[in-house]
Amino acid sequence: MAVFRQYKGKRIKRDHPHWEDAIWQVEFKLRRHHVKRAVPEARTQKQAEQVETQIRQAIFDRKYSPASAITRFGDFVDGAYETWAKENLRSWKDVMQRAARLKKFFGNCPLRDITPILIEKLKSELRREQNKYKRANSPATVNRCLQVLSGIMSLAVRNWLLDSNPVSRVKKLREPEPRDRYLSQYEDDEEERLFEQLSKYGEHLPALAALDLETGLRLGEMLNARWRDQMGDALNVWQTKTERPRTVPLTVKAQGILQRLRQDAPDEEFIFDPKRTGRRRRQLLHCFERAVKDAELDDFHFHDLRRTFATRLRAANVHAYDIADLLGHSVPEGETKETRVTKGYARAVPQRLRDAVSKLEKGRLLTFPTARKVGAEAVEIV
Repeated sequence: MAVFRQYKGKRIKRDHPHWEDAIWQVEFKLRRHHVKRAVPEARTQKQAEQVETQIRQAIFDRKYSPASAITRFGDFVDGAYETWAKENLRSWKDVMQRAARLKKFFGNCPLRDITPILIEKLKSELRREQNKYKRANSPATVNRCLQVLSGIMSLAVRNWLLDSNPVSRVKKLREPEPRDRYLSQYEDDEEERLFEQLSKYGEHLPALAALDLETGLRLGEMLNARWRDQMGDALNVWQTKTERPRTVPLTVKAQGILQRLRQDAPDEEFIFDPKRTGRRRRQLLHCFERAVKDAELDDFHFHDLRRTFATRLRAANVHAYDIADLLGHSVPEGETKETRVTKGYARAVPQRLRDAVSKLEKGRLLTFPTARKVGAEAVEIV
């Protein structure tokens, strides 16, 4: 008998008192394979027979791996994947949080039993699930979980536990267009109002925001920068999101900001050291959010200062490649296969980057037509 129930190591029949507590087993020999496998997820004999049929078909197709048949999803995540993530991913803690949610869904399901249709069920469940703000998960949140699942299954493929990645056959959810908010987008005096409110929190928070407008650095890049990283009119950025260090030229205004902040700080100290600012990252962001609210800026975040930097460079007709290099992007947005090849050979020229940030003043002084003005002009045309 290839399919049977087993209780405490012994085969039992339906009249056994512990029939419902027993676990279905699959056992047979085929093409020199001796298959003996427990199927704890099976609740009926038909389900156990379906597993047997899948294994037989895999053997016929020469795709059967005994290791993949017994390797459970949860065990693989806790063992091989977590070890790999710690060694290769800077954000491994966030990744493992998402992996915990995946373990909750797949449990001890064997890796080979995770099919595209099962992943579709996961996608639907995640979409209906509420987050900590009591709102349904966004498409981006669902897609990030699918991305982690794809990484897990890809690692299983590379270790010969799977033949292909089932996530590759699952379509991701459509995400909304990226944010395009920047200062003075709706009102001409947005920047003045913002810095007026920021000044209430001391000198470091306005300096942090102003430096972001001058350099376009990510918040983490600025908070990880030390005084030793400033080399005259340039700042070396070592800890980046893409793990590619870069040198950012400093405008005259940026140099002035840093000169006022330095005072007696040693080279090894962070530029925005919590001991001097009195606030850590989360506290700085909280104060920034309060200042934005008091300044009555609609839908504005700290990262939008970086977008303002890029927008002003574009307004000053700076080349997309130079903007990408200053921002630390791998490639400009909307590139093609041809431009990717060009980017690979046309490396950043330091003087061009210096010329680019020198044009920042020009982009800063340009008057942007606000959304309100554009709307008014449209009404007049009609």
